[in-house]
Amino acid sequence: MLAIVLILVIYAGVSTGVGMILSSMVSTEQQYQGLALLVGMPTVFLAGVFFPLEAMPRAFQILAAFLPVTYAAEALRDVMIKGFGLALIIPPLLILLVFLAGTLGLLFVAFKRDIE
Repeated sequence: MLAIVLILVIYAGVSTGVGMILSSMVSTEQQYQGLALLVGMPTVFLAGVFFPLEAMPRAFQILAAFLPVTYAAEALRDVMIKGFGLALIIPPLLILLVFLAGTLGLLFVAFKRDIE
């Protein structure tokens, strides 16, 4: 249970950061909704949440490697289906932490630019 909570907390931080970065790029709520759909829907399909990555074309598999939801889904699958413990999901967790650090860094830059 601890592993699931940890994965979800880290991924929620990444998702919130991405949402805030997207919100800093638009000026109205309607623009944000459109942009969020434009980014969110393909992300979920490309990340292997609904279809296995192995069944996708190689180009999509490469693109999936740059999406944080790919690693969150992998870690959750490993814990919930395969019964892995925290020690066995360290690689996807570390990648999610890198995404979190990068997202927060971009977020600070984006909002600092908006304030100035």
